[in-house]
Amino acid sequence: MRTFRTPVFFLAAACSFDPNGKATGSAGATTLTSATGGGMTSTTGNDATGSGGDTGTSTSTASTSSSTSTSTSSTSGGSSGGTFGGTMGGGTGCNDNGPGLLLWVDDAIDISPPMEVFDSEVLPPCGSYDPIRYAASTVNDEGTIRWAFSTDGPAEIEIFGLVFDDIPGLDSPDPDSYYVSIDGFPEFPWVYGCDTVTWPNPQWGWVAVRPVLGNTCPASLVTYNLGSGEHTLQLRNREGMVEDTFASIAAIYLAVTPAPAPDTIYDPTP
Repeated sequence: MRTFRTPVFFLAAACSFDPNGKATGSAGATTLTSATGGGMTSTTGNDATGSGGDTGTSTSTASTSSSTSTSTSSTSGGSSGGTFGGTMGGGTGCNDNGPGLLLWVDDAIDISPPMEVFDSEVLPPCGSYDPIRYAASTVNDEGTIRWAFSTDGPAEIEIFGLVFDDIPGLDSPDPDSYYVSIDGFPEFPWVYGCDTVTWPNPQWGWVAVRPVLGNTCPASLVTYNLGSGEHTLQLRNREGMVEDTFASIAAIYLAVTPAPAPDTIYDPTP
């Protein structure tokens, strides 16, 4: 069970970009950079651990996107050799040697209530990100967080989220999902509880962002094809608080496929 603390509110100027649609061609030379400049880093991450001491409460209404993100079953073939803007600068659990773009909650261009931001008491610091903050909403279908980034060429990318699950797996009532929209395209449901079944305890960990089809957990990794230029990624809260549990997000990691394991860049439990 997690308890609430005084939230740290964060709101940046909102921005929006036109969608570029599905791109063709090789993604090997693609560079991902932060649209907010600095504070990003390449990182790869996947499962990691934490403890249930963090708290986050927020509420916000979601903006539904008007474009559609292209997602397909992952078929590797691209290179993960892209470079990124900014460096982590070391720190516990950090490694700035690797491809990818790490976007923390503090890098978001917009956070809409009732989504709120909280200091984590569990996640280790990463360079200037001390403490690490996370976003959460306790209201059904309300509360959004949005990041901006750019690619210097067509890109086939994988996306991961650093999330907290109070009761790992799907056989529980705790909230563990978001609605995802890329470049303003229609949202799709991301149920990260699909990938926390093997977690032994409540914890922070990296989970691949992939859509649920009907009521079925995705069977394979998903990649997203983006055109050259500026992009946005938005998460909207899906499930409200249940018995003091709620979905929480601390970071997003993007890398050209095949992406390295995210926790080799930032390990939530070094």
